[in-house]
Amino acid sequence: MKKKVVFFVIMLVLGLLSAEEMQKETPSPDTKTTTEEKNDEKPKFFYIQPALGLSSGFMGVSVMADIDAGFLVKHTGKGINIYLGLDFDFRYSQRPGIFEEEDIENILEFPIQANLTIDFKNRNRLAPHIAFISVWGSLGVNLFIEQEFNWHSYNYEYTGGLREGVAWGTGFSILFKSNMVFKTGISAFRGRYPQVFLLIGYRF
Repeated sequence: MKKKVVFFVIMLVLGLLSAEEMQKETPSPDTKTTTEEKNDEKPKFFYIQPALGLSSGFMGVSVMADIDAGFLVKHTGKGINIYLGLDFDFRYSQRPGIFEEEDIENILEFPIQANLTIDFKNRNRLAPHIAFISVWGSLGVNLFIEQEFNWHSYNYEYTGGLREGVAWGTGFSILFKSNMVFKTGISAFRGRYPQVFLLIGYRF
């Protein structure tokens, strides 16, 4: 009888120890929820993103400055954030004439566009410094001024005053964990000719 009692007590102790060990290894629902919430923190409601760079296309190489402002309209909870906002650009281009009789044109562009940006959280462990990869598209109006060089007066003259055209663009961006941004894509010169651009900026 004593042997049965001792055997029962030993088995009971071993069972309790095993149950305690399994409880330590299995995360509780609260812990799991906390971990998921930590990995999926809600992003900022608003961001502003200035950037500088170059574009190349019909007019050769151009200088470009870009400011994006976006408002969060959707947070899926799966690492996808959707922003709507505005995109303001400034571009300077120059087309030199080959011969003295040809005009040298300075072109100043001021595109104002509505912008849609979709951020996808980076889950690739091979690129730990990247926070999000974004796709974007924009559409609006392009205001531009042209200057032609007058070889008789040796001075630039405005031609036609302020003009307008369609502004559009599309591409992708890489947002690093340091908030630095690499933005590239295709945009319209005078609303007709596509040009490729590369920008580096910062998201506040």
